[in-house]
Amino acid sequence: MKEDFMQHALTLESLASKGLEERFAIAVADLVENVRDPNTEAQKSRKITISIEVKPDAERRNFTVAFDVSTTLPRAKKYSMPGWLGRDPITGKPVIVAYDPQQGDMFRGLTPGSEHGAAGVVPMESARKAREG
Repeated sequence: MKEDFMQHALTLESLASKGLEERFAIAVADLVENVRDPNTEAQKSRKITISIEVKPDAERRNFTVAFDVSTTLPRAKKYSMPGWLGRDPITGKPVIVAYDPQQGDMFRGLTPGSEHGAAGVVPMESARKAREG
């Protein structure tokens, strides 16, 4: 009887049969993905926490065991860009634009996929040949 009782003792192995191992594997995969993400800080620490909660009943004879696996991962880096305040020329409503309205549109007339590439930028070599040619 004592051996049978010990076979069911609370161990990491017994918790693993209830999904702890699977949850840990998911947390490790999330951590690795976060480390590889170029939008996060490379040298910030990452953490995996395994929490095991034991809650006895009023008679202190039985208890429930709850476990959780969580991660603490760095968020994506914040980026900033300039913006300009203005008014929509048609509606007059305030707007924020992501380019300087005082600087002309240097890519006007060039469309993605044109002979000048997806961004409409003329490669240096093409410009040199056109000038010399």
